[in-house]
Amino acid sequence: MQVTFCRLRTHQWCFILFNVILFHALLFGADFLEEYFLHALPYVDMKVLEIKDKARKLNTEPLRSNLSKYYMLSQLEVCKGKSIFLLSLIFSSPENGTRRDLIRKTWGNVTSVRGHPILTLFALGMPVLVTTQQEIDRESQKNNDIIEGIFLDSAENRSLP
Repeated sequence: MQVTFCRLRTHQWCFILFNVILFHALLFGADFLEEYFLHALPYVDMKVLEIKDKARKLNTEPLRSNLSKYYMLSQLEVCKGKSIFLLSLIFSSPENGTRRDLIRKTWGNVTSVRGHPILTLFALGMPVLVTTQQEIDRESQKNNDIIEGIFLDSAENRSLP
């Protein structure tokens, strides 16, 4: 029995060669990447594990015992005894009362999705004006969804403590 090869043109040989190289790159490329790139970075995983371990060991009891020390307005009763699936915490400027009302009337009004409870709260700092603080106090009494931190919320101070 005699085997004969058909005559291939140059572009056909290039196509076959390309496919063979591509096949080998896909077959052995993962091993190459793992050996030379992933093993070079083990300290990243250890650093992440170290940070997670420190976070787990962090003692937050002193903070929990006296929340009123850090917040002017806190809604402790809102979460007490509830199983909350999703907490939507919206950072707002003290002067944006109308925007908070719009959120409450639209997408912030959703309290559950497929039986899973959702809670929407607004986080803000202290306003510059006393009249704005009085409006926030009334808004908080009415809606029970405002958490106000003890820091001045102004254009110059946009970072949380």
